[in-house]
Amino acid sequence: MRAAVGPDVRIRLDANQGWTPREAVRVIRGITDAGLDVELVEQPVHRRDLDGMAWVSDRVEVPILADESVFDVRDLVEVIRRRAADMVNVKLAKCGGLQPARTLLDLAAAHGMGTIVGSMMEGPVGVGAAASLVAACGTTAVSDLDAAWWLAWSPVAGGIRYDGASVLLPDAPGLGIADVNEAKVQRHG
Repeated sequence: MRAAVGPDVRIRLDANQGWTPREAVRVIRGITDAGLDVELVEQPVHRRDLDGMAWVSDRVEVPILADESVFDVRDLVEVIRRRAADMVNVKLAKCGGLQPARTLLDLAAAHGMGTIVGSMMEGPVGVGAAASLVAACGTTAVSDLDAAWWLAWSPVAGGIRYDGASVLLPDAPGLGIADVNEAKVQRHG
């Protein structure tokens, strides 16, 4: 993959809880030894195996990003306490909205953790809210807000737009949603 995209593209790996701690260390060290310049590895081990994730994090140079391990403040406090990850992926749909997400970002920053805001496979309303949070609060790394880009059609008129890899926030109030796209909802609904 690195050879195909060249040195200027950032590569992130998401193991989606797929490795044991030993497998994670072996794979990540292999990637490092090969000079593949991977930016981060997301959730290498099962979300409840914080001791295993801390073991991995302690043994590799590539930053470890907690995702499925963190739903709320209690989860993030445990990740921080155990030094299980270097970064956290905050998702509005996972943590319960803008205010809990802001709390998670602030807590992570207060403890020197890197942050990104991610999205589930959601539409322009959810991604618009997440992009607004990033615009208001910032993160330490580029956020993962491409979910609405994958949609074949939007159920709403207005809201965010994509310009290449950039999410463009609307100039309209709120999330900029003008109306429900009734014709498309009826056709695809």
